[in-house]
Amino acid sequence: MSENTARWQQAEALFDKLVHLPAAERNSALESAVGGDDELRRLLLSLLDADSQSGRFIESAIAEAADEVSSRVGEIIGSYQLVAELGRGGMGAVYLAERADDEYRAQVAMKFLRTSLARPELEQRFRSERQILADLVHPNIARLLDGGTAPDGSPYLVMEYVQGLPLDDWCEREKYGVRGRVSLMRRVCEAVQRAHQSLVVHRDLKPSNILVSEGGIPKLLDFGIATLVSEDDAGAEATQFGAMTPSYASPEQLQGRRVTTASDTYSLGVVLYRLLSGKPPFVLSGLSPAEVERRVTGDPPPPPSAHASAEIARTVRGDLDTIVLKALRVDPNDRYVTAADLAEDLRRWLANEPILARRPSAAYRLQSFVRRHPVGVAASTFAVGALVALAVYSSHQANIASAERDRAETRQRVAEEATGFLV
Repeated sequence: MSENTARWQQAEALFDKLVHLPAAERNSALESAVGGDDELRRLLLSLLDADSQSGRFIESAIAEAADEVSSRVGEIIGSYQLVAELGRGGMGAVYLAERADDEYRAQVAMKFLRTSLARPELEQRFRSERQILADLVHPNIARLLDGGTAPDGSPYLVMEYVQGLPLDDWCEREKYGVRGRVSLMRRVCEAVQRAHQSLVVHRDLKPSNILVSEGGIPKLLDFGIATLVSEDDAGAEATQFGAMTPSYASPEQLQGRRVTTASDTYSLGVVLYRLLSGKPPFVLSGLSPAEVERRVTGDPPPPPSAHASAEIARTVRGDLDTIVLKALRVDPNDRYVTAADLAEDLRRWLANEPILARRPSAAYRLQSFVRRHPVGVAASTFAVGALVALAVYSSHQANIASAERDRAETRQRVAEEATGFLV
C-alpha cells in the first residue's frame, strides 16, 4: 500500500468519527486524534469544512486520492510518450513527454484532466483551454502546440515545455536584488495584460505558475481555471475554492463573487509582496475557507518592507510599499485598473519617476527628480555652489580694492593739503 493511500485511509477513518460528533466536541476530538500532525489536521479541517458547506462526503476525496496515486508515466498518447510527472494542480496532472516516433526529437508538457473531475461541464472547460491558449501569443506565455483526447476519454493539451524554476526560487538562486525582482514582475504583468486583452482571466497566478528559464525569461503557465470574460458579464463565473490557490486568490474569488481582470491584479500583488518580503501578506495555513475569507477581507496587511531585511526595507519602503498595497486593496475598484497600469508603475519605479499610485505633490516630484538625475543634480549643485563662492569671493575682493582706493585717496589728499600748507 502506498503512503498516499494509507494517508487517505487514515483521514477517512478519522473523518467518519469526527463528522458525527456535535460541533462543541469536534475540536478537542480532532486535536486528540491528530496529535502534532499539522498536515493531517489541515486535511481533516478542510474535509469537515467542505462537508458543512456543501454536503460533500469523503467519497469524493477518496476518488481524488485515487487520482493522486495513479500515474500515466510510460503511456504513449498520440505521438508522445509520457516520461515523468511534472506536477499536479486543481484541474489535472502535467507530464513531461517526448516524441514516440522517429519524425523528430522534442520534449513537451502534456496536461490531463483529473479523472475524478471528468464531468461534462469540466471537460468542456478543459477543452476550451485549448482555444484560449491557441489565441495567446506572447514571449512570456507558454505556447499551446496540440491537443486531443486519450484512449480513456481524458482530454489533454500538448504545451511548450518550459525548463526552469518557479519565480521565487529563481530569484533566490540567482540572488536577485529588489530591482531584478521588480523587473521580472513587470514582464509578468505585461504577459497577464496580453491575456486580459484576449478577454482571459487567469485566476490562479502564483510563483509555481510562473517559471523562469535559464535565460532569465519568465513564462506564464496553466490557464486550467482561466475563464473567458465577455463584455456582458465581465467574468461573472465564480471560482470554486478547490480550483484556486487560497493564498494567492483575491477576496472576490474567496467569496464566490464576480471575478474580473482586477482579480489577477490582486494575485500579482501577492506574488510581488512575497518576492519583496519573503513572506505572504497573510498567514493562512491551517485555516478553513471561511477563516481564510475573514482574514483576507479584514484589516490590510502590513507593508512588505515591514517583513524585509533592513537593507531591502530601505529600498522597498515608500513607493514600492504603495504599489503593492494598492494592488492588494479588498475592493477591486480601488486596485490598479489593469495589469498594464501595475506594470507602468513598476517601470516608473525602476526609472525613478513619480508613480501613479501616489498623489503628486511638489516635494514628491522634486524628490523623484533628484533620484532620477543624481549626477546632474550633484553637478548642478556644485556649479551653483561654485558660482556663489565665486560671487562671494569677487565681492570680497571688490570690497578690499575699494577700501585700498579709499585709503590711497585719503593719503593723497592729506599730502596735497600738507604741500599747500608748506608753500
